[in-house]
Amino acid sequence: MCALFVGTNIKPTRQNIAKLSPVLVNKNRVATLIEFLLRENSYYKSSVNFSQANLDDLLIDEDQAAGEGIPRAVELCHLPSNSALPAATSGYVGPLTDVQAVEDAPAEEPEELVMEAVGYTAGDKTPEDYLNMKATALAWCLDKKAFLKMQAGSRFISERDPGMLTLAFPHLDPWGIGGFSEPLRNESQRKLTFERQVKNLLLQHDGTFEDDPNFAYVCWNIIQKKEVNRQVCFRTKPAEQKALASEITSVAPALTDLIATWQKDPFKKPSTVAEKKAMRVLNKLKLVAKDLRGSSGYKQCRRNEIRALIRKLSTPALFLTINPADICDPLFAAFANLSTQEW
Repeated sequence: MCALFVGTNIKPTRQNIAKLSPVLVNKNRVATLIEFLLRENSYYKSSVNFSQANLDDLLIDEDQAAGEGIPRAVELCHLPSNSALPAATSGYVGPLTDVQAVEDAPAEEPEELVMEAVGYTAGDKTPEDYLNMKATALAWCLDKKAFLKMQAGSRFISERDPGMLTLAFPHLDPWGIGGFSEPLRNESQRKLTFERQVKNLLLQHDGTFEDDPNFAYVCWNIIQKKEVNRQVCFRTKPAEQKALASEITSVAPALTDLIATWQKDPFKKPSTVAEKKAMRVLNKLKLVAKDLRGSSGYKQCRRNEIRALIRKLSTPALFLTINPADICDPLFAAFANLSTQEW
């Protein structure tokens, strides 16, 4: 970890940044967290052990007595100010002094216009430009120094994996103890459904799950897939069931070619005899989705429910009562024994 301080000419030291919480570590808190994870997290129980020697090496010798300080792994760097920053942000006129002088001057036509200088530069005038930073990072990796590589993986994660929440959202569940389908739950807690747990996480007061831009959409996608597996089914007439089962087996090879054709052109019609036969078999099957939220049948069911309520209870009515303001109503003038003109 590297803490970079930019600006000023005073180089930071361990003494003058002792009150900066982001770079300070407390040994007692670290030990408490490690013991908690070893006791409650199944991923830590198998191959992780607590090492007192590593905990003692966390801080430098000067901070061992206090038990709190900057860890050894934190490197403090200082980037002093130079002429590039003022040159990129300063203007030709003072932002406050010149304007104040014009406001205090006599009311006469000024010889020149004094205004705030605002502009945007297209040049790279940062003290450490992008190429230098990229070269520094590349040299660090080529020297085989320690670094972390974060990238998107190509292996799919099952939504029933107990570690799915930690693997997909490590910033929301860093300890790996709040995931779905937790195997360490007791019998009463196993009745907690995925939908109920997601709802509880989103309704937490001042929680991070509600503010995450992707968590709600990913969970909604998982819920929809589960509902499709539970609610969607194919139906046909009882008299055609046995014959249709044998026809499906016979047209199975043609279905693969037909699917590939439709992926390229969804409106292309079957051309071969096998594709036409497969199309006739598909027309005999009826896809039924019961209570599948977001589907056409679900929307039609809700519309029919609204129509039934309107037919039984009549259309909803909204009554508005508009009262004039007190200063405009002549009724108050009558209460005060005043004429309309006097009011």
